[in-house]
Amino acid sequence: MPTIRAKLTTAISSHKLRPLLASLTLSSCILFSGIGATTLHAENMRNIEKKGEFEICVSPRAMPFSDLLEEQAGRLPGLQIDIGKEVAKRLKVELKTSWLSYRYQAKYTTCDAFPGVARLKNEPENLYLKKTVPYFKVELLLATRPGTTLKSIEDFRDKRVAVSHGSLVHDALRKKGIEVFVSYTTDEKKLKALEKNEIDVALVSNIGLGWYLKNNPGLKYETISSKVVAKKYEYDYAFGLRRADFMTVRDFNDIITAMIDDGSFERIFNRYGIEYKVNKFEGEFIR
Repeated sequence: MPTIRAKLTTAISSHKLRPLLASLTLSSCILFSGIGATTLHAENMRNIEKKGEFEICVSPRAMPFSDLLEEQAGRLPGLQIDIGKEVAKRLKVELKTSWLSYRYQAKYTTCDAFPGVARLKNEPENLYLKKTVPYFKVELLLATRPGTTLKSIEDFRDKRVAVSHGSLVHDALRKKGIEVFVSYTTDEKKLKALEKNEIDVALVSNIGLGWYLKNNPGLKYETISSKVVAKKYEYDYAFGLRRADFMTVRDFNDIITAMIDDGSFERIFNRYGIEYKVNKFEGEFIR
């Protein structure tokens, strides 16, 4: 297994720039899809081979995605680190990690990829960040205590509901005049509040739920799809490649497809308590 050379990106202070959330949620991971707009040249697969490194940009405090302290302590480093290791192994290079504490720092790195970005249907093409075939299906779920009835949006009127600010579910409930709580900013905080009976319903991802249950197996819960409130309740997760040409995307697609087929992704996700699901892409995908 290749060694990981951690690189802590130097922070450049600016009162006009917002730091990332201390615990990165899936919603904020989507923001990475717009990072890295730069005039650097393409052909990054050749660059990877030449330098002997595959460099990824991740957050230092974002379990179960990535965590610098956990990685340094030799514990579970995060999904994205483990996935990066496996990809680097198949590329026959070392894995190099740039830890980003601020969004703007991405443009000061030489990272080749963001290992987790949302790939949405009919999204406009991004010339600076090309996306691979998907490797996981993210689902948004409504977690409740056993016996809670949620068959329509009207069933939420007497419930204390914790949602992500600005989410489709938040917007749909707000338009119906239903009170919601947005102070619980992560899946972990929402599920802990549910366990403590502070709320009745928590909007969480299947990733966040699986990770919480791994660490808190005593939670008694039921889940239903958030599509009872909002139409868009799932999306694909993929690699976002910087400076990538056509052949680089093709090469990464081949690696990702092989990792899906041989069970590598499933084994990695299962290590974090997450049931593996994927909308396996059929056909030519070259974005």
